[in-house]
Amino acid sequence: MWFNQDSRKIVKKQRSLYNRFKKTGDPFDHKLYAQYRKQAKKDMRQHKQAYSDQVSQEYHYKYKTEVEYGNHENVLSAVNVK
Repeated sequence: MWFNQDSRKIVKKQRSLYNRFKKTGDPFDHKLYAQYRKQAKKDMRQHKQAYSDQVSQEYHYKYKTEVEYGNHENVLSAVNVK
């Protein structure tokens, strides 16, 4: 899934900056880490919202097609929301 791949990249980059800061103790590295951490939180919120929107659209599309074809009693079984 694109959500998991992007999340892993964000966390990996944040962790590498943190490890570099802990290793060197340089205030500049701490500033970089703090900036990236703030940006990472923002990116994760955006990714989470985009993923939620995508799942919601898929659910409503499947629900709409089930109702159109008369299988509305099996809507929940037809939708595979993870």
